[in-house]
This record gives sequence, structure tokens and C-alpha cells, in this order.
Amino acid sequence: MSSHGYHVLILGGGVAGLTTAMALIKCAPPHLLPKVDIFEIRDEPGTVGGAINLTPNALRLLDYLGVYQIIKDRQYGITVDAVEVFSVYSHQKLAESSFRGPNNQGIGSPPYKAIRITRASLMHALIAALSDHPNITLHLGHRAASITETSTSVTVSFNAHPPHTGDILLGCDGVHSFTRNHHVDPTRRQLYTGVANAFGFAPLSASDRAAAHFETSALNFSRHGLLLTSYHEPTRTSGYVGAILATPDVGSREGWRARSIDRDAVRRDVMGRFGSEAGCVLPSVRTFIEKAADWFLWPVYMVPEGGTGKWATGRTMLLGDAAHAMPPQGESTGIVLEDTVLLARCLLANQLLHDSGSSDSGSSDSGGSTGKDDSVTVIKEAFDAYENLRRGRITAACKESMAVVHSVAATGKWGFWLKTSIAIPIFLRLGQAKRIRHFEEDVTTCALGFGEQMEQNRLVVVPTAGVKGVVSSVLARMGDAWRRGGLWRLLWMLVSGRHHWLR
Repeated sequence: MSSHGYHVLILGGGVAGLTTAMALIKCAPPHLLPKVDIFEIRDEPGTVGGAINLTPNALRLLDYLGVYQIIKDRQYGITVDAVEVFSVYSHQKLAESSFRGPNNQGIGSPPYKAIRITRASLMHALIAALSDHPNITLHLGHRAASITETSTSVTVSFNAHPPHTGDILLGCDGVHSFTRNHHVDPTRRQLYTGVANAFGFAPLSASDRAAAHFETSALNFSRHGLLLTSYHEPTRTSGYVGAILATPDVGSREGWRARSIDRDAVRRDVMGRFGSEAGCVLPSVRTFIEKAADWFLWPVYMVPEGGTGKWATGRTMLLGDAAHAMPPQGESTGIVLEDTVLLARCLLANQLLHDSGSSDSGSSDSGGSTGKDDSVTVIKEAFDAYENLRRGRITAACKESMAVVHSVAATGKWGFWLKTSIAIPIFLRLGQAKRIRHFEEDVTTCALGFGEQMEQNRLVVVPTAGVKGVVSSVLARMGDAWRRGGLWRLLWMLVSGRHHWLR
């Protein structure tokens, strides 16, 4: 039998698309090496964005793909031992989410801490790693116009370029996914969450660094929202500031773009919620806000039913935000990386299984295991295995992330005191073991499970537990307890020895 690898089309040249392509090459045996074409709508890879947190599980996967070494060699990002939690009305630290591990070396085996890195730096590292893979081609300036799928192939047509046909299409094209909206599930459109992300980068002096109330990265709560202050490169001469703000919808992407252009207005809004006017006593919070040279305002969208909605057709699968975009919860990039590596493993492992079976039976099919009517069955088996492994994790993450929306709503003095003095410290302390288990997990080695063994080999689901998600999750539970029973039920929730509110 003359077997060959899949021809995979990927819509979207961001983090999800690039890591998916590299994972497919990494997981393939030499005789089943896939041909991968990535199509990016922009004329150059997108590097605009804030500074993201790469948790230990994210770094483990970037190391697996050969990207982490590039990050270290180029000194991108800054190591984060812990994300500290503060109230802007006090100098005292409330709590922290630690990545130090038992010996201060990190979490897992091998151990990793966390890294705060700009999206631009991460994209530069991914593009550099891509150059080592001749089987991957990145096509820029390609806007999809239509998708046609048959039992033997899938074809993507473009507005100004010839169509491309392959065995598999992977939609890595983000929350506004063309793949989802025009092919996989047009009924599951993106929705505005009611919150926006305002962020900027601030040049910092030695005196600014000396006055900082945090070591590397901090979440700062006020009664009007949540503000992240963090370094993002080793010299600490630049700081990142990002706020999650409850903001009315302006109705269109053009409207949001126009609002973001008025950067002084964005700065004033953030300062009014977190600066001196709001009662802030932390000088570095005011410094980060005042010194940020440019402010950006991005609406936060989500995809409804992220964990339970339709992800796939016979030959097409959605990954990352295209499948399950959710409000930020502290480890969104790690979730995307888990998606990409796990799907690649499922596709290539099942293809190899069927390829070996065909060889053993003496099949003379000259087309191999792809490009034939029965190949869609092989692909669908891999898709089903992936969804079986992944849906529990995503459902938990979506539920947790929605609490972010509730956490940024305006809070009274009494409610804010309960939140910051009791709920957050207790929840972070009790949830530490769960977070560590999640950060230790490795989707490069977990059992995949195919056919009858799929359920027995199912990956154990531990809800995601990024610090932002952990903090916001308890806020949603507090709000629910208050609505159902007022102050006394809320207090009982906080002191109950059963800790039913942690589940």
C-alpha cells in the first residue's frame, strides 16, 4: 500500500493556527507527514495585542513544539513566580496564585513556572519556529469566500486567490470565525459579553520600579472592576496595564474601532475606575495608567455553548476561540495550545492505526488512507475522540470564565470587603491543589482512546483554574448566594465546612 499524509487546510494564522500546523508535523510518523497550508486574512501575521500569561501547561506544550527554546534564546517575556492579588484601597497583599512549585523550580515534570509575554513576541517566536518546517506554507492576505465539503475532500475559495482543496479543514480563525459562521454552525454566532479590555504599555523608570507594590504581576481589584499591572520583559523598563471594564455595547465593530481611537477617553475611564479619583492608594497603579503611551479598547466576545455546541462536520473541526471563545480567565492561551496538540495527536494516531491495519490485511488501495470515501470515517473517529477528551475541560472553563463578567460589575463597600477580605483569599488557598493538578497535566502523553476503549481512556477533567478564573468564579457564586438568600446565605457559603461553593 502507498500511504501518504493528510493535506490539511487551516484558516487563521494566529497562535491557534500556527501551533496546530506545528503539532501536526510533530505528531506524524515520517511516511504520514502531512502537507499543511495556513491561510491568514491579514497581509502580515497579527502581532497587535496585550501581554498574555503562559501558564506551566502552556510552556510545556510550547517546549514540545520547539517554541519555548526560541522564547528563552531571544529573552522574550519575563518569568512569573506568582500572580499577586491586591485591593487598590490597601497596600496589603490579599493573596497570590503561585507557580513556584515544591522546590521553587516550577510545576510539573519537567517543572515550569509562568511567563508574561506580549502577543507580538509570542507570534515572532512561532513564526521563527515555523521556518523549520518545509511542509508548512503560510499564505497571507487570503480572505475566505466559501467552504465546500464532500465525502472525499473540502475546498476553501478565496476572494482574490485560487481555491485550495484538502482532506481536512481546521478553523483556527478566532471568535469571528468564518469557518463556524459560514460552514460548521451558522446559528452559533459570537456575542458581546458586556465587558471590554482596555490595555496599554507604559515606559518605566528605576524609581517607578522601586515604588511598585508587586514583584512581577498583580491583579488589582477596585469596586469598579479589575486591573492587571505587570512587567513583560526582563529589563522591566516597560510595564503592561490591562483593565476589564463593564462597558455598554456600541453596536458594531466599526463603532468599537471609533471608540478605541479616542485613547485619551479610554485612559480617563480607566483612571476614573482605578486611580486617585477612585480612592487608589497604590502609586504604581496610577503610574502605569498615566504613563501608558497608547490605549486600546477591545470588546470581549464569546461563542455561546462553547463546551456543548457543534465543533465539527465530517472533515472540518473548529479549534480555540472559533469553537469556544470565552471571557479572559488567566490561561486562555494554554487552553488553545491544549486544543491544537490534542487534536493533532488524535488525527495522526488514528490515521496510523488504520494505516497499519490496512498494511496487515494486505490492502492494495493505492490511495492510502486519505482522499477516499472511507477516509472521512477515519477522520470522524479522530474528531470524536478529540471531543470526548476535550468537552469536559472546555465546559468547565466556559462556566468559570463567565464569572469574569460578574466580577467587574460595580460593588458596594460591604460586598467589596467580603469579596477581597474573605472570599478571594479562602478560595485561592483551597483551590491551590486543583490548580497544580491542572498545570501538571500533559496532553502530549494522555491516553487518547479510540473505538470501544474511548470511555475507559477518557482524560480526567479538572476545571481550569487560572488565577483570574479562580477569583472571578467565587464572585459569581457569591452573587448567586446573595440573590437566593441575602447576607446570611452568603456568610454561610463562605464559612461552611463542606465548601460546596468550590465545586
